[in-house]
Amino acid sequence: MVHLQEDGRLVTTVYRKPADTDRYLSFSSQHPSMHKRAVVKSLMDRAEKIPTTKSDRSKEKQRVISTLQSNGYPKRFILDASKPKPPLKDIINSAESGRGYSTIPYVSGTSEPIKRILENHGIKVAFKPHQTRAGERWGKRQNSAEQCHELYESVARGKR
Repeated sequence: MVHLQEDGRLVTTVYRKPADTDRYLSFSSQHPSMHKRAVVKSLMDRAEKIPTTKSDRSKEKQRVISTLQSNGYPKRFILDASKPKPPLKDIINSAESGRGYSTIPYVSGTSEPIKRILENHGIKVAFKPHQTRAGERWGKRQNSAEQCHELYESVARGKR
């Protein structure tokens, strides 16, 4: 939000909608830790870059920390995740020296240790969903014609 000071200066602060609930991805959710880090990083970056004054930045960072803690995030995780990343050239150099790339299904408590082991051997790892909501609804994979037919029938019966 932009405010006009009495002396004519413009001051910016973080805007929140009136309906804002301060609910973010719960720390106890079954998501990869990289997604949780991204929540912390984006909120802390916003707290650093939008407010004009040091006091507003400090207040906003404290609010972010408090909000994340109310969403189950440990303070140590918040502080670690908000640290600056290495320069892009270092990331590119390490990626070029890697031996390969792998995509594995995300299973809480299992996938992240496997990722650490593979990355220790120079293999980059990305996660994919183990089971999607669509997979839960339809069970085994069906071709699109079967899905359309079942969807049409469920709508016709008023189940949707």
